[in-house]
Amino acid sequence: MPSSRLAGFRWLWPALCFLLSWSWWAIGCSEESSKAPPISGGIPELTITASPITLPADGTTTDITVQAKDGSGALGQGSVVLTVPRGKIDGKDVVTKTAGLANGQAMFSYSCDAKVDAACVGAQKVVASWTDTNASTTIEFTKAGDGGTDAKPDAKEGGTNEAGQDVAVDVAVDVPEDVSADTSGTTEATVALSVSRPKIFMGVGDSSELTVSLKKPVDAGGAPIEGENVKVTTDLGALTVGDAGTPGKEVILTTNAQGLAYARFTEEGISGVASIAATHLASGATDTKMVGILAVQQITHLSTTCGGNACTIMGIKGSGFNEQSQVTFTVVDSNSDPVPGVVVSFSIDNPPTGTTVAPSGTTDAQGKVTTNVSAGPIIGAFTVKAVVIAGLVEAESPTIGIRGAKASNRGFSLQCSPVNVAAYAAPSPPANYPVTCNVKVVDRYNNPVGTGTSVNFKVEAGSIPNGINTKKYDPAGTNTDEGTGSVVFSTIGAWPALDVAPLPELLQYPAKRDAEPSIPGTVTRNPRDGLVTVIVYVQGEEFFQDDNSNGKWDPGEMFVDQGEPFVDSNDNGVQDPGEVFIDTAPNDNQWTPPNGKWDSTTTIWTEARILYTGYPNTQGQPVPALLPNPFGLVEHGATATLEAYFPDLNMNRVQAAGTSFQASHIATKGSLSWKAPVLLDGYGFEWERRLMTPDGTADCVPSTPICQWRVLFYTWDSGYCGDLEVTGTPDTDLTPTQPDTAKVEITVLSTKVTAASAGSIE
Repeated sequence: MPSSRLAGFRWLWPALCFLLSWSWWAIGCSEESSKAPPISGGIPELTITASPITLPADGTTTDITVQAKDGSGALGQGSVVLTVPRGKIDGKDVVTKTAGLANGQAMFSYSCDAKVDAACVGAQKVVASWTDTNASTTIEFTKAGDGGTDAKPDAKEGGTNEAGQDVAVDVAVDVPEDVSADTSGTTEATVALSVSRPKIFMGVGDSSELTVSLKKPVDAGGAPIEGENVKVTTDLGALTVGDAGTPGKEVILTTNAQGLAYARFTEEGISGVASIAATHLASGATDTKMVGILAVQQITHLSTTCGGNACTIMGIKGSGFNEQSQVTFTVVDSNSDPVPGVVVSFSIDNPPTGTTVAPSGTTDAQGKVTTNVSAGPIIGAFTVKAVVIAGLVEAESPTIGIRGAKASNRGFSLQCSPVNVAAYAAPSPPANYPVTCNVKVVDRYNNPVGTGTSVNFKVEAGSIPNGINTKKYDPAGTNTDEGTGSVVFSTIGAWPALDVAPLPELLQYPAKRDAEPSIPGTVTRNPRDGLVTVIVYVQGEEFFQDDNSNGKWDPGEMFVDQGEPFVDSNDNGVQDPGEVFIDTAPNDNQWTPPNGKWDSTTTIWTEARILYTGYPNTQGQPVPALLPNPFGLVEHGATATLEAYFPDLNMNRVQAAGTSFQASHIATKGSLSWKAPVLLDGYGFEWERRLMTPDGTADCVPSTPICQWRVLFYTWDSGYCGDLEVTGTPDTDLTPTQPDTAKVEITVLSTKVTAASAGSIE
């Protein structure tokens, strides 16, 4: 008997075998089938279909459909487990896969690649299990290049269920035996139906393109048949012809010169497995394919990357840091399997100005879809919203921040507190004092740099950590301290500060500098002898005024020119021999001053000063004093103001912490009051770091081509701490004038020193 006829006959064999199993004359039935339960009890039915059953072992997939019915003939419920010896199920490296039944059916795809496993070539037994029922089929994988498609599309592959009954498992051509299953020349035509997608998804405008091929039988030459009508039907979903067709359960198609006809299969909101049949009306030749209709269950955020690395922060446009990010989502169906070929739309609610997202993308074979985000020039935070079905299948990414990313030297700041510490107040200086120094890193738009930047420190005296990382942007935080960092400077370390010569008087912009006071001796002492320079530096760019907002420096736009970082121990604005410098731009073993050019990548820096002070000086000149001295006669209703000076060894004001004042006088009339009861932290002289023209004659303004930082000193107070006020009696006081001595006692770290001035009160 020809193989095609045997295949058709096998459809009858299970039933015949089942009937004979209950008779003692059940000759020819297998032992297993003779053990089947009585028909009155109902036998669960499980069939497995593979199409194609022969294919190359190169990763090409075959579609497997499992159909289940219970003992009453109702559609099976629950889950089916598919087991294969090797290869991939639904594109995953697994040998078992569980799927829920929909309308009694479940669908899988199966592939085996000989490049991965040489044992793929040959027959592979596939087993389906449902409750206590099993069914199996064998799929033949051929070497790549050996054909690999079903040689006889109308052939049916045999399998067995748990009862040992033969079942047909590949209904490639489901036609009467004498019409399409016979290739001996008795049929008039053969029909082959193919689908572009074995699964489609509800609610997303999904579809599968159907192609019907009508040919003469192989033994009649296999030529295409033109102009014949083919009816296509479906038991689920809908069919259309062309873009304007009306959906329905069946369509009539006419083959073209190539023997082909086309239709489209779409879903109608009901999940399940559709059985689609194409029948040649003249001959009755039929082919059937199964297409699963599944619900898109969920979309979830998978990753956010910048340049291939996970990220939660982007830099603003033009920063050169993470200006683009890729946000990826995964879409799965009701079986938790990937959903390929589905369009996902993307949006950003209230994005930072200029930030954009690619509006849509299509999921790949793994159900993944990626959109690209481009940062604008304004900082902010956002999430990417991904929508498959509006209101039903949506997801949002975690928060992504767009922040300042490239440090600029204009807003880069370093502030230390306290600035005045009594390092000299010890039997063997330095006394141990901590100073907290706070750094802030900003970009050219004064946005905090939120990347967690590494900054480094150098000091003239004392000690400080080499470096710290500033606070990076936290998607879940308030970020009030973004771009900032703190470090503790200690007076313990290099000692003392550099002994420098006093500065002469100077007519400078914006105000005259008075000559720096000094005390002659073996070592000339002056206020800056106690001044310690601290610098912080970081990789960044020189600030420029982006007048045309194009994100890059153009000739004529103001920029802040800066040389290599150095510790300016003598405060003269240039690196002198012995002063520490950071040799980076260029690395040539010598300090490089400002170069007159805008540098997009360089080492930028800023500086601060800490003042070392001691006890009020009682050994040298000047000594603590109340001025004027004497203060003279204070008449009725009048006042006299006395300035209190308590200079330390370098003629600096003492520290505020641990310092107190007490005022008194000896007269029994009039009054005395201390006008500054609390001494505030400070240097006691004026200095500033000011942005100016390179020649130092004017302030930097937006129209200034090149600007530079300059350190300026102005006036010196020689230890001034506050005022004492002597008040005379009212006119009604007729008592005699009394001599008086006004005193202010200062206590610095338990050490008491007094300044006095004589006079009289009327």
